[in-house]
Amino acid sequence: MIEILSFLMILSLFVTHSIHNFWDTFDLYWFYPLYLLVLVFGVFKLGVKKVLWNKFSLFVLIISLSSLLSMLFNPYPLIMWVKQVGGWIFFGYSWLAIILMQSSKKITILNIYVSVAIIAAFLTIPEQILHLSGIHLTPMKGGWLGMFRCYSICIEPFTLALLVVPVIIYYLEKGKTLIVKERIYLIVLLIGLFFTFSSAGWLVIGLYFIFSLFSKSPNNNKLLRVGIFALLVLAFSLYGGTRLRISETVSIFSNFPKLPNQEVLNKTNTSSRAIYLNAITAWHQFSENPLIGGGLGSHGQAYEKVVSEKLYKKEILIAHYNQLDGASGAIRWLSEMGVFGLLLFFWFVFRISINRKKSLRLPALGYWTCFLLHAGNYFQFGSLLWMMLVGFDISDEENSSLD
Repeated sequence: MIEILSFLMILSLFVTHSIHNFWDTFDLYWFYPLYLLVLVFGVFKLGVKKVLWNKFSLFVLIISLSSLLSMLFNPYPLIMWVKQVGGWIFFGYSWLAIILMQSSKKITILNIYVSVAIIAAFLTIPEQILHLSGIHLTPMKGGWLGMFRCYSICIEPFTLALLVVPVIIYYLEKGKTLIVKERIYLIVLLIGLFFTFSSAGWLVIGLYFIFSLFSKSPNNNKLLRVGIFALLVLAFSLYGGTRLRISETVSIFSNFPKLPNQEVLNKTNTSSRAIYLNAITAWHQFSENPLIGGGLGSHGQAYEKVVSEKLYKKEILIAHYNQLDGASGAIRWLSEMGVFGLLLFFWFVFRISINRKKSLRLPALGYWTCFLLHAGNYFQFGSLLWMMLVGFDISDEENSSLD
């Protein structure tokens, strides 16, 4: 029973499709009933005190009260705060419950995570072949050398990149100790990451290689890592899309914190445009309340005020680029929680860095780096799983390996 629930919980990180505007009120995700079942089952099996009395509860209490204080001084609907706090409680305690229930099991939730990540990465291979054959089961997004960006079972290529990055880093850290089977898995994961053509994912892998060159770990095999890193740099330098994206990002940010005109918007790719428009929204929120930001759930409302309304007045047609999630975890945390949120984040990174589970430190930091670059949703795509496992040290030492 617990193994099945654990598998479905992990699957919910990869498969995040929903019914949009269900009853004209909210997006209905398929896994909502699953999380509710896990939460109820966990409380029944473990007891209320075991589930609620922990560091995560203190974390949620602190950010909830600070954001409530901020919302009292802002004209945003309180319902946005209620939805975000409710999400922290519903999603957070569901993950906490499943991890605690897994602590006595031989097959841990991380084992399941790795298995699903490998399968998801492998599925990009037939997906790419089908694309090249003219059969497009997923959206057609151009990649490199005539290839296409692959989604696998995820809602977008970046989601797959975000989820496989920590597993790749874990295997790379093992270095020469990898057995044959694990080397094959690593190759499959790297192929899957490559086919996402996610600049954020590869940037994190590049940062890992730079870090590993200065590490004293005996498993580093530094010469091989220098060679791989050089190939990564060469690949990025040859890939025109990356150069173009960097150029357009630098160009649009030269206007910071002003709204760009129609000509600049038309010349900029959607990813850089989303980051910029959400960044100036966060700057507005931070300028008005630098200590605690605009409050949980306020970024979307601020985006309307700072971006949408002003551009519409100029008769500039614009899509709502990641309006609710800020297009980046770092941008959203700064926007909704201000300096206090940044301090919480640095504390969180410190907690990961001193965690007793040494094998999970760098994978967790790799995940969170990728998350902060381009994923602003608080509850989806594994953020709470990694928060529980490493940031709050929920699981037991013996069940915290990716082996």
